[in-house]
Amino acid sequence: MAYVVVMDTGPLRPAGIPGYQIGNDCRVIDLRYSVPSVYLRPHAQHGLLMAPRALHNPEMSNGPENSLNDRVAAHLRIRLGDALEWLGTGGMTSTYTLFPPATKDIGFKRLLESPIQPAPSLGAITFYGPGY
Repeated sequence: MAYVVVMDTGPLRPAGIPGYQIGNDCRVIDLRYSVPSVYLRPHAQHGLLMAPRALHNPEMSNGPENSLNDRVAAHLRIRLGDALEWLGTGGMTSTYTLFPPATKDIGFKRLLESPIQPAPSLGAITFYGPGY
């Protein structure tokens, strides 16, 4: 099954920051504009962040104003087979488009070439494929 939660933001207005809009009850950040990316990967550069407006005020951080429960408009449960059929088999849903090789995705290439060594407590990154 595929699950989708439909959220109702209510009226939003620009907040003077690219990709950032604010309403009476919530804030929405469009990551495509507020955090530009050199990565081609859709999951790395596209997304929306929705948060309660109350988070602006630390005094209200534990109250009911800190919830988006009232913003839920619908819960959808869709058979995965139907969802995949609706998406189709076009180029935009191909593995190559969603996960381009490092030769086409300069951001991913930079990540692979990064000399940064994580702390041992974070575990290890294992490379698979040609050249490793």
